Amino acid sequence: FITRVLWPLPAPILFGYIIDSACTIWRVGMDGKQGNCWYYDLESLLVWFVWAQIILRIGSSTFYFVGWYLYPEPTKEDRARYEGINRLLSRGSLGKEQVKP
Repeated sequence: FITRVLWPLPAPILFGYIIDSACTIWRVGMDGKQGNCWYYDLESLLVWFVWAQIILRIGSSTFYFVGWYLYPEPTKEDRARYEGINRLLSRGSLGKEQVKP
């Protein structure tokens, strides 16, 4: 449950940081507080976005292949159980025998 709630949080924070770091001219309010960005360095923004995507893809691919390598091969009992379940499901809704006319 916690991973489903928290997994989307890092992406907006990361990409927001990248977008903010590419800003060259910030609006300053009357009270001296920093406002929104008026001008972005597009070349810097492009480079940071590409590198972020490359790093995230390498990371996700690494986790995928580590999981694939470490996942145990199913035993004969597991295969027989999965085949039995598939046979039941292929007969109709939840394994009920279909009456042929």
